[in-house]
Amino acid sequence: MKQTIESKKSKHSQQEIIGFVLIIVIVSIIGVIFLSISLRRAEPSEQTSIKISNLLEASMYYTTDCAIGFVPQYKDGQNLIKACWNDDRCLDGRTACEVLNETLKNIIQQGLEVCGDENKCKNKAYKVKIYYSPLDLELQNEEILKFQEGIFEKCKSSFGGSHFIPLSSLDAGTIHIELEVCGS
Repeated sequence: MKQTIESKKSKHSQQEIIGFVLIIVIVSIIGVIFLSISLRRAEPSEQTSIKISNLLEASMYYTTDCAIGFVPQYKDGQNLIKACWNDDRCLDGRTACEVLNETLKNIIQQGLEVCGDENKCKNKAYKVKIYYSPLDLELQNEEILKFQEGIFEKCKSSFGGSHFIPLSSLDAGTIHIELEVCGS
C-alpha cells in the first residue's frame, strides 16, 4: 500500500511538472509571436552613424574649385561653408553656396551610393541641413543651406550623423552640418 501511495504521488508530481513545462512553452511561443509583430510595425529607427559622421568630417577637408581672394587659394569644405554663410563669391562669379551645394552633393552621392531604386543600392535618399547656431539660446538658428536627394518614403531604416564648426569669438556660435540617410 505504501508503494501505491508513493507511485501515485510520483505520477502526480510528474504530471504537474509536464503541465508546468507546457505552460512555459505556450507562454514563450505567444511572447515570440507578439515580439515579431511589434518589430514589424516599429517605425524606422534613427541612429547616429560613425560612417556618416566620418564622411562629413572628410568632406570638410576636401579642396573645392572656389577661390575667394586669389588663385590658388581654393577653399576647403569647412571654409567654403563659412564663405557661404558670409555670402561670399568665388572669383569665377559663382556664389560660395552654389559651389558648396554642388560639391557636397557629389561627395555624398559617391560616398553613400544613393539611388532611388531599392534593388540597386541600399540607400534610397538623404537630407543635408547646414545652419548657424548662436551661443545665445534665445536667438534663432539661421539656415545656411538645405537640400535633399531621393524620397524619404517607406524607409526601412534611417541613420545619420553630424559635424560642427566652431566659429571665432566674434561670431559667438557654431555651424552645424547634419546628414540623414534613408536606407532600404
